[in-house]
Amino acid sequence: MTASRGSGEAGVPASVMVLGAGGVVPFLGISVALWLAPAKHINVLATALVAYAAVILSFLGAVHWGLAMARPAGDGWRWYGLGVAPALVAWGATWLAPAPALGVLVLAFAGALALDLSAVAAGRAPRWYRSLRVPLSLAVMACLALGGAAVWVSGP
Repeated sequence: MTASRGSGEAGVPASVMVLGAGGVVPFLGISVALWLAPAKHINVLATALVAYAAVILSFLGAVHWGLAMARPAGDGWRWYGLGVAPALVAWGATWLAPAPALGVLVLAFAGALALDLSAVAAGRAPRWYRSLRVPLSLAVMACLALGGAAVWVSGP
C-alpha cells in the first residue's frame, strides 16, 4: 500500500511515511517543551533534542552506506564516506553547547537533505525517497531552529 503523491513519482510506502512522520514527533515535542518549560529544565530538554537529532542524523547517513552496499560491486570511498559524514558531524555537535549545537544540526540536516536529493537524482535511491525526505527534513530543521531559538531566548 502506498501513499499517493501528486508529483508523478511512485508513492511513498505507507509504512515508511508513518514511521518517518513518527520520527518527527520527538523533535516537535521537545521543541515546544523548550518554550513552555521552566528555565531549570531548558538544559536537559536542549540536550535531549541535540542527542535525538544526532541519532537521527546518523541514521540518515547510514541510509547512504546501505545504498552503497546494495550496489553490485560496492561503491568505493565516495559514497561510503558520505554515509559516515553525518554521524561524524552529529557526534561533533554533541560536544557543543546546546544553542550552537542546534545551529550546526540545522545545517547538517540541510546537507543530509542535499545528499538524499542527489542520491535520488543519480538513481541511487528510489524516486519516492524525495517525497519522503523533503517534508520530513524541513519539519526537522524547523523544529531544531525553534528549539534553538528557545534556548537562545532563555539565556545562559
